Amino acid sequence: MKSTEEIIWNIITDSAKKKFDFGSLEDEYPLDADMLIFTIITEFAVGTPDNVIIAKLTSELLLLGYQWKEVDEFVREKRQLFNLEIYLTQLAGDMLQDGIEPEAVLHSISQLV
Repeated sequence: MKSTEEIIWNIITDSAKKKFDFGSLEDEYPLDADMLIFTIITEFAVGTPDNVIIAKLTSELLLLGYQWKEVDEFVREKRQLFNLEIYLTQLAGDMLQDGIEPEAVLHSISQLV
């Protein structure tokens, strides 16, 4: 069974996946596409610049023997597209750090998605 915190992050990631052709990403991206979206959202939420996210993803892929030429365009497009999800990730993280019960955070995030 998934923890409440995992459910929170899944709700946020699922919201982002509905905003673009996620199926095409799954076909194109050789790894876990859900984790890619989650990583991009969380990196944006903590203020990581686009070029750093792009470099990290490119390095990870190259280490696994893959090259994804469109990674830079993909990441840059998603900063604006995932604006709500970035905010929700920041909010959920802050609430959890402040000691708010995960179930209350889940309820709040569910209402905002």
